[in-house]
Amino acid sequence: KGCVLPGADNVETFWKNILCNADLLHAVPVERWDIASHIKGQRSVSDNIYSGLGGFIDNESIARFARNQVLDVKTNHRLMIMTLEAFHQAMVDAKLSVSDPIKADIYLGCMGVDESANFHIFRQELLQLVEQIKDQRPKRWEQAVDSILTYLALEIPGRSFAEVPLDQTFLTSSVIHQMKTRYQLSGEGALIDAACASSLAAIDYAVTRLKQRKCDIAITGGIEGDLSPSTFTLFSSVGAMAKDTCAPFDAKSQGLAQGEGAVIFVLQRLSDALDQRRKIYGLIKGTGASSDGCSSSLFSPTVAGQQRAFSQAYLQAGDKIPDYIECHGTGTRVGDSTELTSISGFFKNHKITIGSIKAQIGHTKGAAGAAGLLKSVMAMQYRTIPPSPYFSELTVPSDNVHINTTEKSLGEGIRIGVSSFGFGNINYHLVLDEYVEQENQGLPVDRGEYISEKKETVLLSEVEVSSVDTACYLAEKSLNILPNSIPQTDPRQLLAVIATAEAFREAGVSLTLIDKERVCVIAASCLCLPMAVDFGSRVNYDDLLTKMATRKLSSAAKKIIRQRQESFVTITEDIGPGILSNVIAGRVCNSFDFRGKSMNVDADFNSFPVALELARSELTSGKADYAVVLFSEEKFDRQKGCVVRGDFYGLLLSTVDEAKSSCISIKALVNDVHCVDKGVETWGI
Repeated sequence: KGCVLPGADNVETFWKNILCNADLLHAVPVERWDIASHIKGQRSVSDNIYSGLGGFIDNESIARFARNQVLDVKTNHRLMIMTLEAFHQAMVDAKLSVSDPIKADIYLGCMGVDESANFHIFRQELLQLVEQIKDQRPKRWEQAVDSILTYLALEIPGRSFAEVPLDQTFLTSSVIHQMKTRYQLSGEGALIDAACASSLAAIDYAVTRLKQRKCDIAITGGIEGDLSPSTFTLFSSVGAMAKDTCAPFDAKSQGLAQGEGAVIFVLQRLSDALDQRRKIYGLIKGTGASSDGCSSSLFSPTVAGQQRAFSQAYLQAGDKIPDYIECHGTGTRVGDSTELTSISGFFKNHKITIGSIKAQIGHTKGAAGAAGLLKSVMAMQYRTIPPSPYFSELTVPSDNVHINTTEKSLGEGIRIGVSSFGFGNINYHLVLDEYVEQENQGLPVDRGEYISEKKETVLLSEVEVSSVDTACYLAEKSLNILPNSIPQTDPRQLLAVIATAEAFREAGVSLTLIDKERVCVIAASCLCLPMAVDFGSRVNYDDLLTKMATRKLSSAAKKIIRQRQESFVTITEDIGPGILSNVIAGRVCNSFDFRGKSMNVDADFNSFPVALELARSELTSGKADYAVVLFSEEKFDRQKGCVVRGDFYGLLLSTVDEAKSSCISIKALVNDVHCVDKGVETWGI
């Protein structure tokens, strides 16, 4: 295990911070970006940030990690530096050497690009605007050009990450290539985006790969490096930000605080770990995943969805009650109330102790579940449930849920549950058991350790949607998308819903007859959808206009800049789910009431085969009856510094048995998807 988290350069410091109740949340450091120009003071104001509270990793630490990993801070972004440092710590802890030939898969939770992408794309946007103004040549706009260029010189290049190459910045999955190169690893890899549940989704798939014997070691965890103004604006738009403190599950909580960092684990099959005499920190006994289906909102969690994830996890792990649950616990009233109700109802008649690391380091989004799991591993190692001294009163009353304000010792045979839930209504729960050596003496150590591929995967249909009147189609089919939310929704999300409907129609599969809990949806896309880029530009234009207010610009100059800002997507409460990559899959689940796994996979321009293999593993292991795979043609435009997306496709997959029993025509067999080269550059299907 290894980590880089707010206030913690390593795992032991992270644990010490927990025990001493270190408050690592503070305002945005001025060297990162100037929050003053974004604050309007009222929550209801558009383009507003009313709080900059978060868990930040300072630039001095980033520079130190860069030196440790022999990286240049000018050509490697923060996310890359943090990830490689945490990865190195984990490999050293596992006693894995660069000289060892290792077949290792790498699956990391990540829901966004490094924050430098936000500023770099805005730089390109401003340079294009300057050229447009110059082409029109009126003298009265020369001052606007001068002001914009001054802003560029003072605000953008002054940051430590300003010189990151655009392709390296946008293609976040390049971190995996760097990890493989440094330790000469062979195997597959991708970033898994299930929003704030991303890291537990990645860990779940890494466990599956090990059990299917597709790899010998799995490197997994979560990474998060975007604390740009747009992320604060997003949470501010729904009134979810805390101003002074984050107090999960407490009645006084004001909301969430964001955080950043990287947490990396090394996983191995128990039998192999014992044979190789490796240190074992715990056993992953079960994982459960579900989507909320046709819930009221992509931002609103449901008790039923969370309890389905609990049920799956404890069905695998056995019904022993956990000693402690490390919760999702963000500090928002709706989220905390739902989670408390889920836990209280599922574990009725049992006393459950809970907590959340987000009270100290903030919500690390793509790394949130991994941070919670790391806290749980350390609690198990030191046989202690750490305290939550801030706590006074539960958000909603419960007879059986308890939060300890002082340290609590743990006995033998420890079991801990870990939860992580994401936008798009995806839910994950993981069960971690203490490894007790004597319990395994005389027993086959590989018992229940493998998943055989008992079923063949088949393709039922493939559809292309490129020139569809999405608004008319969605309205006609009544697919649970409100017309007023469409302008704030990335077209890829809408095309995904249409592609899914058409894939089922073409295959002749009735949506009313299938088990909605046994349908998974996997999207394949490079992180950062086009509308997310536009959203970031709108937020940064607000900063520009505020800073230019002190300059005596002509009304015409101000007008052209304001018009350019307003040409981008309007910020409403619908903007959050509308611009997220994982919601390509999540919106499909919401529209068709699918309640299986949903996520986005990013393996640069090989995302589709990785998504196809992930879907195939769900089907062959018997976890799903149907899998929807969604993707579009993608390439990187180096001149513009962005991903260019083409036609959109949807595939419907199932198994031979399901197709035959339902009398569905089989279009093709999908026997295998494999990496035939180191990294994810070359694939065979």
